[in-house]
Amino acid sequence: MNFLIRFSVFISGCAVMIVEIAAVRSLAPYFGNTVYCWTSVIGVMLAAMSIGYWAGGLLADRFNKPGTFFSALAASGLLISLIPVLSHPVLQKWQYSLGVRTGPTVSACVFLALPALLCAMFPPFAVSALTVKDLPGKAAGSVFAVSAIGSIAGTFLTGFVLIPLFGLSKIYAITGAILFLTGASGVLCCGKKFLLLHVLILTPAGLFCAFNFRTPALGDMILFHKDSAYQQVQVGRSNDHSIIWLFLDNTVHSGRWVKQDGPLFSYENNWKLAWLLKPDTSKVLVAGAGGFSIPRAILDLHPEAQVETVDIDPVLEETGKKFFQLDQYPQLIRHYQDARSFLTQAKQFDLIFVDVFLGKYGIPFHFCTKEFFHTVKSALSPGGVMMMNLTSAVRGPDSALYRALHSTACTVFPRIVSVAMNPDAFEEEQNILLLASAETELGRDFFLSREEKIMELGLAGICAKLTEPDQPGLILTDDYAPVENLLIMPR
Repeated sequence: MNFLIRFSVFISGCAVMIVEIAAVRSLAPYFGNTVYCWTSVIGVMLAAMSIGYWAGGLLADRFNKPGTFFSALAASGLLISLIPVLSHPVLQKWQYSLGVRTGPTVSACVFLALPALLCAMFPPFAVSALTVKDLPGKAAGSVFAVSAIGSIAGTFLTGFVLIPLFGLSKIYAITGAILFLTGASGVLCCGKKFLLLHVLILTPAGLFCAFNFRTPALGDMILFHKDSAYQQVQVGRSNDHSIIWLFLDNTVHSGRWVKQDGPLFSYENNWKLAWLLKPDTSKVLVAGAGGFSIPRAILDLHPEAQVETVDIDPVLEETGKKFFQLDQYPQLIRHYQDARSFLTQAKQFDLIFVDVFLGKYGIPFHFCTKEFFHTVKSALSPGGVMMMNLTSAVRGPDSALYRALHSTACTVFPRIVSVAMNPDAFEEEQNILLLASAETELGRDFFLSREEKIMELGLAGICAKLTEPDQPGLILTDDYAPVENLLIMPR
């Protein structure tokens, strides 16, 4: 029995960390992969475990019935297995009614608190049970050590094995099943009374969960679905079958027309400005591959150009070949690593197009800082241009992100101009293209003097879209970059 107790402590510690890491991935498609998601999950789990430790110690002193605690483990496993089944339809509704801070906190309380509490009840019982044979200090030390080792194993197992190899639904199912079987084994060793409880209640419930555990329905329009090491990747088709969409964490990132050419999003055409600003542009880097729409468009018009892409997620290679005609562009050089890390290499480019932001709440902060812009500047050839796509308002309370990025870029690049895709509604969130260069002229007068050339490029009306912030924003650095806060609190 002592071995089973220690093994159960290990499994409970392992399960808690697996669920904690997986939960952040589960919430990201609905509330963004932000610091608020991590804070909510970690905070709620710690609060629930604190209550569980207290309750477990109280029960261990008053009753000290092993079957009670093994049953709690089995019940926790059952609840963990049910997380994706129960959470998917609820989170779909909450993502529109709860904010980026409230949503993750409420979701963690509803779906994670009880399983964590039940798991945390076991270690106090283990200390009490092992004290019969060992001294209290030795018993407590061994329980804490085994639990910590289980947590360490669960942490590395989730990040390096489970998430890269399995979808989140399978991770919850496997974790819940192992925890359930561990608890059931303990119940089986505790006598007829608890065995009867297990057979009549927990076993049928566990079997029901196992046989009804399915990945949430994706719908007829979803053609591809995979949980990568970095995000949830889906490819979908519009209802009229005219568009193939790429969804990253439930956010539309890019797409292509099925039966016609041309960009889906207005900002995607503005890469042509690079040839206006630097006519001899020949080396291009697109940071953020997505559906490869921009590099494909560049190569269609400039097949002689050397175009490279860099993206952190290699799953996009698979979706690119299956759905976004990547096989038709063998000359396109693809890299799969963090784009900022890639830019630290010695290679220089005439155009660096930064398209790594995933909507409003999928913004990696290290692409927003003064140090990042210095890295980009050092990777540009003389006269080279950076273009950065972001989603923000130009004016008003929702413009904090744009103002911060513009002000931060201004500390590095002496010449900057912005192109707003919807100049008639500056206070509405829209795609904004930030152009920056160390040498090339980017002023409004320059664009006005090149209006004929702009017309030839198919960018008529671009001069009306030129803009700049109405007030300065926060300067972002690697040390201080509260990007998530900018999205919900006007500055």
